[in-house]
Amino acid sequence: MRNVFGSKGTSNRNKTVVGDIRQTQLITSFGCGSIIDFVNDTVIIAGTDKWDWTGRTPDNKFIIYNQNLQNLLNKDYFVKPKTDANRKPLYAEKSRDIPAYRFPEMLYCTNCHRLYHYTAFNYQTSKKIKCFCGSTKIVPSRFVAMCEEGHIEDFPYSEWVHGGNKCSKSNNPKLSLFNVGGKSEISSLFVKCNSCGLSRGMHTVFMENALVNIKKCSANTPWLPRNVDQKCNASLKTRLRNATNVYFPVKMSALSIPPWSDRIYKKLEGYYDVINLNQTVAKQVIENLIQPDFPELSFEDISFAFNKLKESKENKGKKNQCDIYYDEYLVLTRKQSNDIEYSAEFVNIPIKYESIIKKVAAIDRLTEVVAMLGFTRLKSWSGDIYDKKIAPLSLKEKNWLPAVQLNGEGIFIEFDIDKLEKWSHSVTGYYLPMMQKLKQSFLFNERFSPQYVLLHTFAHLLIRQLSIECGYSVASLKEKIYSTFPGNKNDSQMAGVLIYTAAPDSDGSLGGLVEQSDPLKLGYVIDKMLETARWCSSDPLCINSFGENGQGFESLNYAACHSCALLPETSCEFRNLLLDRGALIGRPDSIDLGIFNNI
Repeated sequence: MRNVFGSKGTSNRNKTVVGDIRQTQLITSFGCGSIIDFVNDTVIIAGTDKWDWTGRTPDNKFIIYNQNLQNLLNKDYFVKPKTDANRKPLYAEKSRDIPAYRFPEMLYCTNCHRLYHYTAFNYQTSKKIKCFCGSTKIVPSRFVAMCEEGHIEDFPYSEWVHGGNKCSKSNNPKLSLFNVGGKSEISSLFVKCNSCGLSRGMHTVFMENALVNIKKCSANTPWLPRNVDQKCNASLKTRLRNATNVYFPVKMSALSIPPWSDRIYKKLEGYYDVINLNQTVAKQVIENLIQPDFPELSFEDISFAFNKLKESKENKGKKNQCDIYYDEYLVLTRKQSNDIEYSAEFVNIPIKYESIIKKVAAIDRLTEVVAMLGFTRLKSWSGDIYDKKIAPLSLKEKNWLPAVQLNGEGIFIEFDIDKLEKWSHSVTGYYLPMMQKLKQSFLFNERFSPQYVLLHTFAHLLIRQLSIECGYSVASLKEKIYSTFPGNKNDSQMAGVLIYTAAPDSDGSLGGLVEQSDPLKLGYVIDKMLETARWCSSDPLCINSFGENGQGFESLNYAACHSCALLPETSCEFRNLLLDRGALIGRPDSIDLGIFNNI
């Protein structure tokens, strides 16, 4: 569990623990820049500027290494959110784990209906806020204003009620927020200036251009120690502080696979800077600090491993997503392993599907590193790691990113590439409208092809069926699609799906998913999956959704809806888009469209 504290702009002696968050949540739903409602406080999680436990030393338990992800993101290492498992309840107030700042700063008294900035109250005499009317029922403002550049600020109540002007009676007007007639809906909510008597309803506040002539974006970054000195021309939008589009974390993940998952490379990472100084120092460090932990390895073996690590680091930033996926694909398809972070063996293929499935790997141990790059507001991340809309996590760019390491198990299925390519060529025109709609949207997916749609849909349907057979909830299973990157010039063809579960604890899982890789069980699961996919409660509307009449966001799905193919957000790698169960089972007027109808 995690502890956050503080109030931006207050003295150190007034910092307190305001709540607990799971370590993984600080990289996912409640990362830097997110707003969290705790029991007594509402705060925004601070950036990584004050993560003072990030020193790169061999014994730092918060440092994570993943060479592939480091190369992709051009970082030296990753840092886990700090945990304080030994913190005693008596000293809870003195915990200094993850900092947070009070936000929104505008507070509302439910008794007298007044709006106050939090600095109006005296924090020196009491830790609990008390209104001037005597009430302690003070809550944060429901409304915030933000822009697509990631900036966020308090809703401009004064500017709103005065139509973008200043109050004619006071430089510090007294404001009230109240509902007419005791009603609770927003249409009856009004802001009133008690200084000049003006009032204005809030019913139009969520309109697209409601704040255009009211308030310009002040480029406010309340999750950072101080506001960045910059200007912003983006339009402010009003949202409820707990709305889902207030915060979209931007994450990237990679598997810890051989050779980088081997213990020797983890050890060498910790001493890399020292070993790289000169040969004399390198020899002493290897012989005295590393070799005692690896008696089975000679000095030459360790030196070879270090040179390979050095070669990888010198290529930092030169790898792209295709390289990362292909590196993982080669391990998943060509190597049985019993490493500390990755253990897998190949099993027999279900007889019925031997013509389309080439290989099945039962992975009883895998490790995934999930790094947070930043976040977006109002619109979800496009998928491009160089997207300028990604808000920063710190004032200055660091040589590391926050991340967590997850452990779990999975099933990998490799398909016959030749068979999938033949099918893809036959349906290229059918998926052309989907490709055009993807290009017209703000989303970015360089893997798009009919093959990707097929593999992505297969993974979704398989996850839904596996959750029934193995006992895992759908939300606890995830997918990773290995599909050829059409624009890549290298010979890196891929056709596979990885279905896995991963958790932050040391054990990860109990083997329920791997058990389903048995050929008889997997064959039965695929049978039931295809049988279920042939009928959807939204048919015939769903199955007849294709071409220009697609469904979902920007019509980027064909025959795929909540009743048949969509998954929880945590399970899908691309926003529940680019799906079509017709790719597997065909359509009533086009049976040959479904690849599984031809095996």
